[in-house]
Amino acid sequence: MTTSINTTAAFDALDKFAGAMDGARVTLVKALGKAGITTLEEARPVAMQWVAARTKCPMVSGSGKGTGRMVLKRGHANYEKAKKSLQRVMEAFAPKAPKASKAKTGKLTANKADAVKDLVARYEALSRAEKARFLAEI
Repeated sequence: MTTSINTTAAFDALDKFAGAMDGARVTLVKALGKAGITTLEEARPVAMQWVAARTKCPMVSGSGKGTGRMVLKRGHANYEKAKKSLQRVMEAFAPKAPKASKAKTGKLTANKADAVKDLVARYEALSRAEKARFLAEI
């Protein structure tokens, strides 16, 4: 048995959800700004304390990369839930941008040349139809 999906209604629902999330993000950023939190570095410890209290996952002193700061306790029954909640709060505060590829050389001009060379190579690998579509877009 197949069901017919009303994509218009689904898109309307998703648009409302996205709009609510955008509004919630703005509200969060403004409220944290009023509390004196303006950077991710300032937001993370406070968000972690809030998540730990909400999920009842304790915070412990970190080791390894986390040495010298508090982290959520791995192995706790609520660790995954707490970790996901923290990720969501931090993502709401500052959405992640796509990661740029890192060139192996430290020189700025070499990075630019590598990026151009990479783009040219990627363009050459496109089919004729893909090249035409690409050129129409730019």
